[in-house]
Amino acid sequence: MTETAEASQPQRRRPPIRLLILAVNALILLAPIIALLLLRIYQTHLLHQTEAALIAESVWIGEVYRDAWAAENGRSTDAASARPPGTTESFYPLAPQFDPTQSILPRAAPPTRFADVADTPAFRAGARLKGPLDRAKRVTLTGMRVLDERGVVVASSGAELGAVLDDLPEVQGALSGHYTVVGRERVSDEPTPPLDGIRRRGQVRLFTGMPVFADGRVIAVVRLSRTGVDVVEALWLYRAELALALLLCVGLTVSVAYALSRAISRPVEALMEDAAAITRGEPRRTFRARGFVPAELFALSESLDALRQQLTERAEYVAAFAAQAGHELKTPLTSIRGAVELLAESDTDMTPDERARFLRNISTDTQRMERLVFRLLELARIENAVTPPPAEHIDLRAWFGALAERHGPRLTLTVADSTPERLSIAPEHLESAVGNLVDNALRHGGDAPVHLSVQAAAPGTIQVGVTDHGPGISEKNRARLFERFFTTERGRGGTGLGLAIVAAIARSRGGRVEVESRPGETTFTLLI
Repeated sequence: MTETAEASQPQRRRPPIRLLILAVNALILLAPIIALLLLRIYQTHLLHQTEAALIAESVWIGEVYRDAWAAENGRSTDAASARPPGTTESFYPLAPQFDPTQSILPRAAPPTRFADVADTPAFRAGARLKGPLDRAKRVTLTGMRVLDERGVVVASSGAELGAVLDDLPEVQGALSGHYTVVGRERVSDEPTPPLDGIRRRGQVRLFTGMPVFADGRVIAVVRLSRTGVDVVEALWLYRAELALALLLCVGLTVSVAYALSRAISRPVEALMEDAAAITRGEPRRTFRARGFVPAELFALSESLDALRQQLTERAEYVAAFAAQAGHELKTPLTSIRGAVELLAESDTDMTPDERARFLRNISTDTQRMERLVFRLLELARIENAVTPPPAEHIDLRAWFGALAERHGPRLTLTVADSTPERLSIAPEHLESAVGNLVDNALRHGGDAPVHLSVQAAAPGTIQVGVTDHGPGISEKNRARLFERFFTTERGRGGTGLGLAIVAAIARSRGGRVEVESRPGETTFTLLI
């Protein structure tokens, strides 16, 4: 791919070094925060899992108790009678509702009020559940209580039969017909169970109150409790997976650090290698960085590449300029040297006329060299100027009027109404560009007048046209017209630099010079 093709491709946005470093530091800073957030989310998930299990158990216990209660009361139950009030749907699933951001309640005090255990349908129905509750607790580790519509415990997996618990918030919510869940601090005097044991190590114990409905009213409350799974315990259960995740994180960190270091060091090393190759005189290489490169290093590589290209062009220009200048100066120097040698060897044998002729030749060649050197310096200043000469606001009508008056009737002038009154340009540039075109037209235009026209072009630019009525320019010569040292008047002292100077001035101002020629009419158009 050539440099031109590379330069024409759209450049993608590249991150600066400070942004890359900031991103890595932010990642390091956010890693523990993200880890804590994920642990908190996971802890909430574990508590919701515990609550979901309690909801499922509560529903089963409630349905068993409802059937027992109905049997003791000589009634039958169906799906419609067990439906909560206000519910019209056939299915009414219940999702976990515990909010870990709410305050955790202290451990509930032991009950202080008890009711007599009487031979009532509620107690008889609860007695039917005593055995299943005791056996289920050994597996699920869930504390189970069934309370009647007064908040009195009628069935329990432990003690407290007949205890009145209507002052507890989960019981109050359930008695009002709403599922309720609260969290309390877990206080245990037993040793901390092992990480892989079935007993829970969590610090929060969930208490749920599930209302049991019959014919649109609450007939009982199922109150369950279980300690949530501890995060450390859960993580220990998945220690193999966590170890793999940790290894992946370490690998990712190392990969990001390596990629960042390579993104900075690789283009620097490439620039050093390219610079060293150019210093050794190897074939020209580009400094342009490729791939993922920070913005600053990419800009540096492009600047160095532009500098290399500019220096290469300057070197080529100097070499070509020196070769052409040496070739042009060689002819008059050879002529002068030959004349001087003849004068030195045959001075006594020469007639005064011969001596005068040789001296005239020397003077003519000297003048030609002087013009050539002056034009070379002028062209070099224009083509290699780091900063252009200071511009002035030139009155165009006055300036072109003075030019036409200087050349007399051989030059006619037309200034269009659209021509701006003033143009910001260096006076020597305007003089050289227009003056060379006019002089060239006067030399080649024969006896017919040369016409000079001026009109406005783009903002801050004018168009100058110079037309002569000479023999015209051949197509072959037109192709080389603006080359340095190309002239068809070398025998009459032409340097071949006048039109090259015009073209250089036009390029320095972002303009151009064009020519149209046919026998009897040649027009140069200058945008400057």
